[in-house]
Amino acid sequence: MSQELLAYLPHYFLNIALELPIALLVLGRMCGWRRPVIACLIGNTMTHPSLFLLFPRLLPSIGAALLMGEVLALGVEWAIYWLIARPRVQALSLTASAAANLCSLMAGVAIFS
Repeated sequence: MSQELLAYLPHYFLNIALELPIALLVLGRMCGWRRPVIACLIGNTMTHPSLFLLFPRLLPSIGAALLMGEVLALGVEWAIYWLIARPRVQALSLTASAAANLCSLMAGVAIFS
């Protein structure tokens, strides 16, 4: 395993620790706990590496990387929550994605500022 990947993993697990309780809070009552957990893990595995490792290298500033990454994460995770958790109200998928990503963004800003 590369040093870069080993250095990245704590950030990924912190992100999961922040976002998973929010996904369960928003979706758990309607969908049970399994589907939101699976959706959160899949969604974060699909979006977090690009936000953390790829966009900062490709885009000209950290601000642009954060903006592009958060927009991508919001959209992709919204779709994944909708497809996997299947809440009866689609707006709950957007709420779960937005609230979870806002929480992890604010934590990241607080930690890395």
